[in-house]
Amino acid sequence: MAKICILTFYDKLCLGIRYLSSIARQQGHEASLIFVKDPVVASSKNKPVSGKENLTYYNNCLHNGQTMSFGYDVEPWSDHEIKLLINQIERIAPDIIGISTRSFFTKFGTPVMRAIKEKFPNTPFVCGGFGPAFDPGWFLNWADYVVFGEYDSSIINLLDAVEKDGPLSECNGLIFKDTDGKLVYNPVSGIESKLDKLPFPDWDDDNKYLIQYDRIAPGSRFQYREDYSLIAGRGCFGNCSYCMAWKWRDTYKKTYGLNVKKYRLRSPQNIIEELKKAKEQGARFCTFVDPVLTGPSEWVKELRDRYSDEIGLPFQANCHPLFTDDITLKRLIEMGLKRTCVGIQSGSRRIRSLIFNRNVSDTSILTLCNMLDKHDVLYDIHLIGWNPYETIDDYEKGLALFLKLKSRIDLNVFRLQILPGSTLFDIQHSLTPSGLSEQVHLYYAYLFSFVFNNEKSRKFALSVHESLGSIDEKIFELIAGKEDLLAPSYIASAMPEMIFSSDTPRNRLIGSGFTNRNAKKITMDYDGNYILDVLDSLENKMQNSIFSEEDRMSFLAKSFIPKTAPNYPAHV
Repeated sequence: MAKICILTFYDKLCLGIRYLSSIARQQGHEASLIFVKDPVVASSKNKPVSGKENLTYYNNCLHNGQTMSFGYDVEPWSDHEIKLLINQIERIAPDIIGISTRSFFTKFGTPVMRAIKEKFPNTPFVCGGFGPAFDPGWFLNWADYVVFGEYDSSIINLLDAVEKDGPLSECNGLIFKDTDGKLVYNPVSGIESKLDKLPFPDWDDDNKYLIQYDRIAPGSRFQYREDYSLIAGRGCFGNCSYCMAWKWRDTYKKTYGLNVKKYRLRSPQNIIEELKKAKEQGARFCTFVDPVLTGPSEWVKELRDRYSDEIGLPFQANCHPLFTDDITLKRLIEMGLKRTCVGIQSGSRRIRSLIFNRNVSDTSILTLCNMLDKHDVLYDIHLIGWNPYETIDDYEKGLALFLKLKSRIDLNVFRLQILPGSTLFDIQHSLTPSGLSEQVHLYYAYLFSFVFNNEKSRKFALSVHESLGSIDEKIFELIAGKEDLLAPSYIASAMPEMIFSSDTPRNRLIGSGFTNRNAKKITMDYDGNYILDVLDSLENKMQNSIFSEEDRMSFLAKSFIPKTAPNYPAHV
């Protein structure tokens, strides 16, 4: 038996390493998972998103007109937490150490990787995930190996080699440096096309640890079971230029000569079996984390029938204008769909098609949103702002489109991050950006936030947009002392018996023990805080955590959140 310890950053869910843990355990090996922090969210009232504050992807969101920060920007890991991590790895005494991470944490992961390599120089150190796969050279400054892509089958070869003291350099799927410092790409084992063969993700409490607020908690104290996340398939139908998800397929083809389907689905029966187990363990809400929950008509119909008959829980899933027709949407609603997200990304057809590789028409967007309104499905809209290729004309076309949608919709405007290895990274070398100023991008992000928030804020924003002169004047007029126009969020009118689940701040209250058992209503105050009127005392509000409110506030006081910024309960 070989022992592997895998850690990840700011992601207590991380289905990828939970699948790997199940596969390793199924084959007789031992796996331990360490979650280095889970995001805590903070809001700063009417505080513009300035370039200096945008340290990572996680600080770059304007949520309903409020600057939202989470992840490393709100709660960087401390020296003590790195010590806790090293001590826990030492107690586990693994034969191999792994890190699963993304491009966003490249530079912030340096102290963690350095500490691991210095303390365990003779233990094989492997990195995987989007960041390592598409920038292996950087990670190999610290790690011995990088694993590429889906590692379901190759992880067993790796663990078997470790157990038998065999050469890891011969294992499939590994990338490493030779003696001359050149990258070596080993062949890959291929892709599992029949996902039903894989075990379910590992949600057991054993060998799970969360490092948060300078403390460490075992799995029994932080794993939340009432909101269960799962995937129905792997891959993505799209090839968006800013996203890395579809690049697996592209790189498999170019580097390894393998053809991988855009999207591979599990059978409805397999999905239902996993959810039955989750329901037995207390699940009361489900979140499908697939880019879009769809498939062949008969597949959707069977999933609807079995889910309705055997599971019957409300759920959340993403929808897409090109892959969600009225019949599919009705079937999802009959299953129990309560909330979804619509990624418009840009209001300009030119930007969506030419820059983002999203050939979605305005008509398709309007049709989907109108269907969601018709069926009373709550939804968020996501936009990508601060795009250097956006022009004033593009923004104005977006405004015209958004005015055709209803107000009282949750809007998230994310700052564009051009990641190395992405198609957009290549595009920027061939197309010259428009070069709009920071103030212009900021103004339209706020303008759209006011347009979507409510009818009163929409009318005010349009009057400002039509009457004032300079952008600076317009930004000041929009955000200065206008808190009353941005509240409350439409979420206050949500169904009282519904549990919400997503990465938006209000829904992270779920992780602190706030559920529909004690929540009478959820509203948003003018500062962006979420106020809960409860039916009984909140003495058990942190029932799923070893961390008290005092722990949270004490830790946040040491971070670099402005003292005036309201904070949210931790999802721990």
